[in-house]
Amino acid sequence: MSGRTTAVLFVILLLLAGFLIWQNQQEDEPEIATVQPTPRPGPVIMLADYEIADLHRLAVTHVTTGAALDYLYDHEAQPRWRLAEGGEPFEGGMMDVHVPAFLGLRYTRAIDITEQTSLADFGLDPPEYEITIELRGENGRWQTYTYHIGGRTIDQLGYYVQQEGVDDLIYIIPSGFISNITNILNDPILPP
Repeated sequence: MSGRTTAVLFVILLLLAGFLIWQNQQEDEPEIATVQPTPRPGPVIMLADYEIADLHRLAVTHVTTGAALDYLYDHEAQPRWRLAEGGEPFEGGMMDVHVPAFLGLRYTRAIDITEQTSLADFGLDPPEYEITIELRGENGRWQTYTYHIGGRTIDQLGYYVQQEGVDDLIYIIPSGFISNITNILNDPILPP
């Protein structure tokens, strides 16, 4: 080996040793922890203590377009349904099927969220739909529950849903519960 090759290898070895010494002397920078949502198991019935006899009002709003329908359920009238802004009572048809099913609303998973969680990642900033349901509580007073409906899950089997007042969880609700109610706006049930 020539003297020149030996000198080049020696310089490379010195540079490598210097880099390693410098690297070890640098302070270890703390790793930034990325917060991953923690799923909670389901299914859990969210409106388990209610039945159709407790229903007073159901409102469905498409948040971006502003399209909305607001229904009242009158337990003593026949037919029982009417629009909240007035009008004649009418037969609910499929609402008599879908609304009681919605009262069985259950989630398959709940995801803990933190300040670092972006609601937009779940289609909740802004939500696509808002469903408000008013039910008679145990004390006889009306209880209002509002659900913000976001995007569909990757497998298309559920929706991301956030219940108003429960800011630390996002629920995954099976598509059928949500689609049956939001479709009321696409194919509204109105008095004749």
